[in-house]
Amino acid sequence: FGSNENPLGGPQTFTVPKSIPTHYFAYKGTWNIGQEDATVIKNGSILLHFVGNKVFLVVTPNGNPPAGGDKAKILLDGKLVGTLSGKDVSKEGNLSVKESRLYHLISLPQSASHLLEIRVKLGTFKAYAFTFG
Repeated sequence: FGSNENPLGGPQTFTVPKSIPTHYFAYKGTWNIGQEDATVIKNGSILLHFVGNKVFLVVTPNGNPPAGGDKAKILLDGKLVGTLSGKDVSKEGNLSVKESRLYHLISLPQSASHLLEIRVKLGTFKAYAFTFG
């Protein structure tokens, strides 16, 4: 875990260090930390420093999502993901979380080290686990 604060359970505000170690993730903003999930409360982002070519995240809407689902922007190395998006992300970097499932976020031509950021823009959702391909 790479945030400056240790997750204690319950509502908590997190900040991101200047550098996230490889294979670590960090929360930014206010999250409710559960036993198996984290629910964004306010101004939430997840940052992941990964090495791989495909990134997936298990996500579920929290409560009643807004029309069209909870919304997030997906960035890769500080820029909108563009043509490197996974099948569940638009070329403009938009992710809509409408149901509980595994979402395909990133699809790179080859394995490499990158920083992924998921910025929650509308609604809230519960994040469970990253997987890689």
